[in-house]
Amino acid sequence: MAGHLGWSLLGMSNQELVKSDDSFSRSLGYLLYTLFLVMGVILLINVLIALLSNTYQQVQVTHYHSALLLINVLIALLTNTYQQVQVTHYHSATE
Repeated sequence: MAGHLGWSLLGMSNQELVKSDDSFSRSLGYLLYTLFLVMGVILLINVLIALLSNTYQQVQVTHYHSALLLINVLIALLTNTYQQVQVTHYHSATE
């Protein structure tokens, strides 16, 4: 029965298992089956949202770290260039 319920979440269900001779039990079976499907879909959507949120946060952190690394490299390059200009200017002024 659990296998049938699991496959029914993916749209591969067999309605023969819900059939009954009593109309009340048939109605109750369909009501519980529908409730299970609705809860399953809500759960699957919740899992999808959690996965996408986690992925988005990981991309944001990676992007932030990449931006910091790029800024540090640019500062290092500019500082090195400025120091070279000062040294060149100093040497030309002393000559």
